[in-house]
This record gives sequence, C-alpha cells and structure tokens, in this order.
Amino acid sequence: MAGTGKYDPLRRYLEASGTLEVQVTMSELAAMIEGGLPKGLNEGHSRSWANPGVTSSVQAKAWIAAGYRVRKVEADRVMFEGSP
Repeated sequence: MAGTGKYDPLRRYLEASGTLEVQVTMSELAAMIEGGLPKGLNEGHSRSWANPGVTSSVQAKAWIAAGYRVRKVEADRVMFEGSP
C-alpha cells in the first residue's frame, strides 16, 4: 500500500492489528505520529476525525488506506472499524 506521509505509522498500525475493531488512545496516536498530533486531533474534535465524504484530510487517508473508518471519537481515544 502506498505511503500516507506523516500518518503512515497509523496506517501500518491498523493494518497490523488483524482485528475489525481497533481502539487507540490519543497518547498512543501522538507517540506513533512524528511531531505528535495537531491540536484539533489531540483534543478529539470529531470533525478532525471525520471519514471521507466529510473530509479529505491527510489523516483520513491513512485509516482509509488501511481499510478502516472512524466509528467513535472520545476525548481520549478513537475507535476504528475495519471492513470484513
């Protein structure tokens, strides 16, 4: 799969998970992304975590490339859901 830039570690993490549901804390995400998460993402603003159709953000390209979509966003975590 082609790289997704800064968010490529997230794509690789999701691809390696081997599960349909993946929960990642904001701290875990910040540690895997070089330079950490931008303020809007780190604070769990749901629009920043929107799936394509709503946004064409670089971060969304990473989870879509891995076959996932954001199912739920909380202040301290993001839940991803993969396609069977």
